[in-house]
Formats: sequence, structure tokens, C-alpha cells
Amino acid sequence: MAAAAAAAHAEVPVPAVHPMYFEHLTMRDGLSQSTVNSILQDSQGYLWLGTENGLDRYDGDSIREYRRERGNEHGLASDYIWSMAEDAQGDLWLATEGGGVARWDRRTEQFQPFRHDAHNTRTLASDAVRTLLIDARGRIWAGTLDQGLDVLDPKTGDVRTFAIATRTPAHWPRMRYAPCLPTTAAEIWVGTDGGLSRYEPASDDFVNYGAASGLSDARIRAIREDHAGALWIGTYRGGLNRLDPAGRLTVFSP
Repeated sequence: MAAAAAAAHAEVPVPAVHPMYFEHLTMRDGLSQSTVNSILQDSQGYLWLGTENGLDRYDGDSIREYRRERGNEHGLASDYIWSMAEDAQGDLWLATEGGGVARWDRRTEQFQPFRHDAHNTRTLASDAVRTLLIDARGRIWAGTLDQGLDVLDPKTGDVRTFAIATRTPAHWPRMRYAPCLPTTAAEIWVGTDGGLSRYEPASDDFVNYGAASGLSDARIRAIREDHAGALWIGTYRGGLNRLDPAGRLTVFSP
């Protein structure tokens, strides 16, 4: 009886473990540059790759390259792409180094630049833009390297700047790096070298959470929100922090 049971157990098929294979895309395949800063899969399935020397679109077979074209007002103003986001219309928004924000119009396949103008306070505060987030209202939040956070209205092109402040705690803490925006548009959270900040629509301002709030390190490098609404906060040297929806902070030290 025991032998029969053992034989039956032995006959149970063991699922095969399939090895994972990776396909490598290099400059030989048409990639603009080997350093890829950001990757986005759009609503049509295309894979967009933001590099230090151009924007690439991969369709699973070939790569199409978008580069800066001198004298072309509908081209990229900068080849150095930091991050990307897709809006509800299927257009792409790009954060560039030195070229401000660019919108790629899917219908025309042309670029519309949004740049800093020292004579116009309703333009970007800086052309060095590191991060992008599109909120529920369709506004573009652009984190600059050294001039705070910009909010761009895509309908009018007008920009509002939340500048870096050194005294008023209700504004930005001083920072050296660009704000890190999470991938969700439900709430606007920003990470800087001075801590974590949350946008409050009621006051149209920010509430700051610095080192005194329990963060293991106020120098924030990454923020992501999980399916339960908890924020996972990557710091410079303080390990990983988790902030749950109830406001409880858990530190995972290195």
C-alpha cells in the first residue's frame, strides 16, 4: 500500500522551470546612447527610452531615434532626457537637461518646448528639469535641479513656481537635487535634500517632514507608493523608510 502511494506520488508531474532570457539593446541596434535614464511604456505599447543623447522609441523590432535639430522649433531642445510621462491624450512629456520641458504631440509627432524666460515669470524657473508628474487635473509638475518645483498648465502654457525657501517652513526646504515625485497622481509628494513634502490643495502650499519627523535621513532620493497607499522612501544614507496612510513611519536601516 505504501509502495503504491509512493509510486503515485512519484508520477505527479513536476512543473518545468523555464530559464529567463534577456534581450539586450545596444547602440549597435540603434540605441542613441548606452546610458538610459528613464523607460516608459506608453498606452499603445511602444517602449520609450530617454538617454543622455536622444530619445528612442522601440516597437519590439526596431528603434526610432529623436534628436535635437538646430533651427527646428518643433524639435527637441535638448538630447539629455531625464524622465518622461504620458498624458490622457497620449502625448509624451519630457524632462530635459538644459532644454526645459518638451511635449511630444502624438498626432503630429512634433515637439513643443516649454523653456525658462528671464523676462517672463510665467515660464519655467529653470531649464534643468529632472522629474515629471502629471496630476489628476492634467497639470505637469516639473522638478528642477536648483530652482524648486514648477506647475505647468498645458492648456495655457503658464507656469507657477514653488521656489526654494530658506526661512519659511511652509515652503521648500533647501535642496541640492531635484525633487523626486512618486508615480501616483493621487497626492503630490516631493523628496528633497531637506526632507519630504506633501502638497495641500486646501492651502495651495506644502507641508514639510524633515529629520525631526523620524525619517532616518532627510536627504530623499526616491519615492514610490504601493497598492495599499503606503509611501516607500529611499534616502541617501539612512536606508529605506515606509510611511503608511495612518502616518506611521517604519525605518529599514542598512
